[in-house]
Amino acid sequence: MQAWRWKKNSSRPGDANWRLRRADRFNGATVRCEFGEVNDISASGMRVMCAGKPPVKLGGVVPIRLKFGDGSLKLQAQVRWCKRRGLKRHEVGLMFVQLKPGMPKVLEAIARFGLASAAKHMDGEPAGPGPEEKARQRAQAAEVLLDLPNYYRVLGLEPDATDAEIKARYRKLAVVCHPDRSSEPDAMQKFEAINEAYHVLSDPQRRESYIRMAG
Repeated sequence: MQAWRWKKNSSRPGDANWRLRRADRFNGATVRCEFGEVNDISASGMRVMCAGKPPVKLGGVVPIRLKFGDGSLKLQAQVRWCKRRGLKRHEVGLMFVQLKPGMPKVLEAIARFGLASAAKHMDGEPAGPGPEEKARQRAQAAEVLLDLPNYYRVLGLEPDATDAEIKARYRKLAVVCHPDRSSEPDAMQKFEAINEAYHVLSDPQRRESYIRMAG
């Protein structure tokens, strides 16, 4: 499986230089994602091609579940950039955040072979998986599942809410929950959640993608 290394990096969401990841990238043959087609994945993040606008906000953190042949992981992924690729396709760059010690090695094993157990055999430049691991890899690729928030619940709306109702509700909550007006300790967190929900539901393409993914 081909890998390549980038040396530069950036810490700011939306900065094109962030795409130059430090970790080796691998093609997405070992991973499937309900978000879209995985272009490549590494120990630090992944690039995903989506049909239509993705139901996420730049800079937002999305809880994801990574399921693979010999286990599963719960991760946090930050949306670092989003680029339009053609008429109805967008490419999204996700960076894994808040990783525990040792997790990058496990993620690299999953990126290379679709199996976390391969990490036990990785010493320096890792050897490929054995015959049994290859058979399991062919039988079941790893799968990335996004645990998207209930944006309707965040805004206090029903799924059949109209565009006008979404806009009106957002304006009301934005005033009430603004950190400059609210004395609640989690005011900023609530305000960011409201903005993220409105960002997705107020855009017809993002709302359509969200409905499709949320079921």
